Amino acid sequence: MINFGTIWLCFSALITGIISSDTTGGVIDVTAENIDEFFDGKGSHLLEFYAPWCNACNQFELPYAKLASRLSNENFMQYKVGRVNIDDNQALQSRFGVKYLPMVLLIDKDDTYLYEGSLTYTDVLAFAMDGYKTTSPLSMWDSPFGPVGTLKGLLIKSGLYLMALHPWVMNTFGVSEMMAYVLLVMFIGGTFLFVIFAGVVVQVQGLKND
Repeated sequence: MINFGTIWLCFSALITGIISSDTTGGVIDVTAENIDEFFDGKGSHLLEFYAPWCNACNQFELPYAKLASRLSNENFMQYKVGRVNIDDNQALQSRFGVKYLPMVLLIDKDDTYLYEGSLTYTDVLAFAMDGYKTTSPLSMWDSPFGPVGTLKGLLIKSGLYLMALHPWVMNTFGVSEMMAYVLLVMFIGGTFLFVIFAGVVVQVQGLKND
């Protein structure tokens, strides 16, 4: 005897899976730890900045997930779609100059474009496909990959290394938590001064040779 209840459950699960695969998944949670891996220099990148308490961000969540599914399946494009929770990544919020939520950036090679249209699947998709080419990229000074943004990135990375080394310094030298931070700051500061001194010496030597 055919069990129509079981058939209906299987059919519902299949439909749910199809819808889910189209509207969820594919979005990479970007943090200070994996941002270099996300920006691997291949293809284009779409990056959203959001917060869990932001109503507009919550409304944009499903359209953005659908975008990620669509863009990642385009055979002629190489796209990575990510999002940054600013509550957990305030350093990235500063580096990328987030002024409102949700904020969407498109990064194509060395150029960064700010999306300023309506937050609909159709409009953002059109921008990602080729619409961004009709707009101007952020200036070198406003870009997260310009001189200022790159410096902020280096400071963020230095902070991560500092946090990673902190337990090792405590255990190796048997010092307190505060003293471990002091030693690390002294080491980083000394290294920074050494690099500056070495650069000055090389420059002076070059002037002498000329």
